[in-house]
Amino acid sequence: MKRLMIVAGLCAAFCAGAMPTKEALEAARPRVLEMTAEILDKLISGELKPGGGAEALFALAEKETGEAEKFLLLNGALRLHMRGGDIAGAKVVADKLRADIKGLTAEQLNDMMLEESNNFISTLLNENVAKAPEKNGPKWHVRKSRLERSGLTVTSLDELRKCDRSKVERLYLRGAKNITAQDLEGLTNIRALDLSETGIEEIPSCVFKMKNLRWLWLARNPIKMVADDIRELRCLQYLNLDGTQVDKIPVGLTHLPSFHYLRMNGTPLDDGMYTDAKGEKHSPFIETLCCLKLKRFYARNTKITMLPRAGLSGQMTDLDVGGTLISEIPPEAEWIGRLRTISFAGCKKLKRLPENIDGWSKVLLIDLSDTPIAKDKDEIVRIRRAVGDKTTIIY
Repeated sequence: MKRLMIVAGLCAAFCAGAMPTKEALEAARPRVLEMTAEILDKLISGELKPGGGAEALFALAEKETGEAEKFLLLNGALRLHMRGGDIAGAKVVADKLRADIKGLTAEQLNDMMLEESNNFISTLLNENVAKAPEKNGPKWHVRKSRLERSGLTVTSLDELRKCDRSKVERLYLRGAKNITAQDLEGLTNIRALDLSETGIEEIPSCVFKMKNLRWLWLARNPIKMVADDIRELRCLQYLNLDGTQVDKIPVGLTHLPSFHYLRMNGTPLDDGMYTDAKGEKHSPFIETLCCLKLKRFYARNTKITMLPRAGLSGQMTDLDVGGTLISEIPPEAEWIGRLRTISFAGCKKLKRLPENIDGWSKVLLIDLSDTPIAKDKDEIVRIRRAVGDKTTIIY
């Protein structure tokens, strides 16, 4: 019998209805902020741990009747569980989301399970900390340097054009149109910038002057390349290029000491294989990937056909290469055994995992759904015996 699937991308579409609209979620946010103020205060002071925070948010969601409010609360609980590696807790919340939030697509729930940036709980913490009095106790960190104590959050062009730009630390302009380079000038202290779905064809040069920038979203824009000037963003930790036309990992990222999270889902990323003058084959994709010290790399639905045999950063915890053209996993790729989660979902050419995968026993989640392996009962039994019962296998 197939194991229960805890990642929503592996679930069938839900029954008729619509998940809360963006407008409904924005309208619900003030009330949710008020509802969660005490919980967040305890998280910030260290009185409450992430797992306890997730349980508290879940308890509020069970009592809530508003669909938008319930969605925000469950979203926060789900992400907290995933960050702590609590797969069982995440499954409980995912089940609740499936039952209560109608119209949530498989891809949306999958992203909620795995995406850890620009999310509800971090935004809540940031906004509540900015309003809270200074505390002598330790700050609560979801990830190092994630929580900021001051600064302004701006969510529209109109608001941006009226405010003191030197005080803006978070600028979320997703979906905004007619953004000009002038609009982004003077943001000397910005740490988070979201320009997703704005229609920009290239990254404005002024972005590369944002010396404090840590998180940058450029998803679903017709951008074809990332200039090497990105190496100037020495504080950058996160880059989202999902749905762009970028076909190679930006080499400039290899010069950034803190960079650890890259998303390139749905891009034309490929191996870039070529043969040099000596007749040796090279893959810019593999070579650049091995030069990065990534913790998370998402390259779902791209054109890559291979994974590194060795040399990948020992820091990597999560890898998603689902829907790619990968047909085999290098037997010597021992680095896979150090991961927390790995997804091959939708890899139509992947028929078998390497013979020796005993070293994968510490991997919490292996997603093999919608692959030839998923239909091979003998192969699934072999994998289960090799990795043990502590690993969740999705097929």
